[in-house]
Amino acid sequence: MPHRLSAGRLAVAAVVLTGSAASGAVTIFDDRGAFEAVAGADLVRESFEADPIGLLSLPYAAASSGLIVDLDPTGSYDAYITNGQIFSLPSDGVNHLSFIFGQGTYRPTFRLPADALAFGFDLSGYQDLDGSDSLEVLLLAGGQLVEQLVIDGPTQLQPGFIGITSSIAFDEVRVVIEDGGQIGFGDFVGFDQVSFALVPGPGAGLLAMIAAIAGGRGRRRG
Repeated sequence: MPHRLSAGRLAVAAVVLTGSAASGAVTIFDDRGAFEAVAGADLVRESFEADPIGLLSLPYAAASSGLIVDLDPTGSYDAYITNGQIFSLPSDGVNHLSFIFGQGTYRPTFRLPADALAFGFDLSGYQDLDGSDSLEVLLLAGGQLVEQLVIDGPTQLQPGFIGITSSIAFDEVRVVIEDGGQIGFGDFVGFDQVSFALVPGPGAGLLAMIAAIAGGRGRRRG
């Protein structure tokens, strides 16, 4: 069973969820500052500012971070780097990443350059014409499911931050959107400031902090 939580009631300090699909623990953030405090100084950020504006040929390698962007099913509808679509607003700078859909189930996919323990993004725009009002997020490692989350909105998901930390490393993030809209009407989702923390070396702060969160313990001594 996926974890389900309301986007309107996410705790700023984070909520610890256990009993996952792969026996790990995740922490969900709706506050970027709190997420970054856990993820640490080595957080990699992709703002798409270095990428040319226009239609993307997928899979697409983001210029500044090595992040690979894709869409499943392959070749389904369109993905853009954009600064001019009025239905989605960049959260920083000018550029952001937009996907436009027709009918069906779509999975914007982010492949990371290495294993990670933290992933977050600004949802810079969202419209889901089928009225499901939810956003499903899958974490995968080597193609195997690590965690499955469903984030609900009270009416529709509003632009804002979503961050996830996991006690199990992952190398791919899929955002699943069930779209019942009509072809040509253009349901969409926009992403900006995609951020991830790669697995650090032994003894680094993120691993210790994630282990403490997962186990419900205080900080280790020594």
